[in-house]
Amino acid sequence: MKKNLFTCFLGKVCPYPNISSSILHHLETCFSAKGLPISSKNDHIAGAIIHVFLSLFFGTVLEVHSQVAQSPLPNNEFRLEEDQKELVPSDSSLLSGGMIYLEVKASQAMDTLWIQQWNQLISNRTSINSGIIFPVLGRDGNLFEGSINQRVFTIPLESSSTHGFISLGKGKETFASQWIYLPTDRVRIRYIQQNGMLLFGGPDAAFYKAQLELDRNFQEEIFNTDPLMFTSRPESIFSDSLSVALRESATQKPQDLYVTMQVVGSPESAWSAFKEYSQKELAEHPAWIYLEEHSNEMSPLQLQLLQAKVRGEYLYKGIQKAEMAWELLNQDASKIQELEDWGIQSGILNSIASSPRLVEASFRWSARIAKSRNISLFEIVSPIPNPLKEEILAFYVLDNFNRLGDRLLPIIDQSLAIVQSEWIKDRLTSIRETREQEFLPTGLVTESGDAFDPGKLEGKTLLIHFWISGCKFCLHDFETVMKELSQEYAQNPNILILTVNADNQMDSWKKSLETGKYTSDTSINLWAKPGTGLLKTYGIHSYPQKMVIGADARIQLQTINRKEASELSYLLDSLYQADLTYAHPQTSKQL
Repeated sequence: MKKNLFTCFLGKVCPYPNISSSILHHLETCFSAKGLPISSKNDHIAGAIIHVFLSLFFGTVLEVHSQVAQSPLPNNEFRLEEDQKELVPSDSSLLSGGMIYLEVKASQAMDTLWIQQWNQLISNRTSINSGIIFPVLGRDGNLFEGSINQRVFTIPLESSSTHGFISLGKGKETFASQWIYLPTDRVRIRYIQQNGMLLFGGPDAAFYKAQLELDRNFQEEIFNTDPLMFTSRPESIFSDSLSVALRESATQKPQDLYVTMQVVGSPESAWSAFKEYSQKELAEHPAWIYLEEHSNEMSPLQLQLLQAKVRGEYLYKGIQKAEMAWELLNQDASKIQELEDWGIQSGILNSIASSPRLVEASFRWSARIAKSRNISLFEIVSPIPNPLKEEILAFYVLDNFNRLGDRLLPIIDQSLAIVQSEWIKDRLTSIRETREQEFLPTGLVTESGDAFDPGKLEGKTLLIHFWISGCKFCLHDFETVMKELSQEYAQNPNILILTVNADNQMDSWKKSLETGKYTSDTSINLWAKPGTGLLKTYGIHSYPQKMVIGADARIQLQTINRKEASELSYLLDSLYQADLTYAHPQTSKQL
């Protein structure tokens, strides 16, 4: 039951305050009014006409849905289709609990705002944890709520044990990326797209305003810092006249306004870049200073989480520079000690909270020290407190499971004995179980568009090559590795070569097949839709990638590391001979 109400905003100065918003009722009420300071019928009519005109000119037509319980229509201010209702939070969910209230100017806003949320996040790489993505429908704002000409979105915050992460918007329209939230946070935001400005209000405004300021600080630091290019052959960059001219022009620009790219051509110059960066301590970083100045505006947990974010960004930029000097670090124990001391002084060993950047930076710092000293990573991270320690171990496995080879399962077992968080235990256990179970070649499609029959692979030793169109490394891998192996095993019915393409569209895969630059006709060439089937089961996100499966359907190798044709051939032959020995022990002895 829907009514149009004409609301006049001149009520306080109107001589006819009791007149209905209906035009007919306007006239009827005017003619029957008593006690009004108008003596003639003509005055009544004139007054009514003026009032109606003002109502139409200044009024706002509001669509109001009946709240009567007997109404057959749902009480839903968004007027959703039946299958869309679950996208809108109930009224009760907005009255209490965590919520982000967001306004975007109506002329610039979309009907649907895409949200990405993570209960846990240990890396900015979505391949490790993609979170959940869902749409939130908006509604038109109105004058009574102070949101006229705005599109209004209400986003309930996912309940989590302590905190989560959220991105507002999608692709180029993202205006808040992986911001931290607490389940009880309540904040209002207005996004002004014309100038990129964000306005904040509500009980937790300071926490979200701080995150915007931190992001701005990090971007401003990049904007005002000389970019570095590391190359072992700096002379090659200036091998043409145009590059030389541009370089000379850049060095002559006024240094108070321009930055100039610095070419790092040796480990020594890379180490100098790290030393220069590390001279500025964390406490001197503008982002850290901002937190210190506004610390009393946030809860202790909010402050700790943002400090971990700043610490992570600071360490990440430093470790990037130090890694460029790896050759020098590997030869000089004193420099490794300097790197270790810098990490400790920057708070790795006493960080109460964690953040995605801090996890990755701490892992890379720990891994470099462990490798240079030839000791276990577990020994280096041992004194680091949780949750950072266990998230470093989770990152170690989740980001490197397709590089660790035979070390994967022992590393998982050692990590499971240390970690306490249930979600990390579940992820590590899932990888272990996947490796121990039989290989499941699901979601594969043939060139004709039919589902591939997995039964054709039973009892076979398999080499699977994953690739995508336009990948130069995939092209090189085929030319230098896969083409040779495809020819070598073309006549062997017991060792099969499969290629699995992961293009978004099947037609793209077919066009690449026709070129003959990615695959061989002697291979079994298949396609899988990204994020489905075996691509999802085995976490295939990077290309090219290899898997080797024994005749017993057990995974023997999964790696993104480059393998020479001779290495893969040796592994395939060894597996086949082992399977042959197991199946026919007496025959094998005679052989």
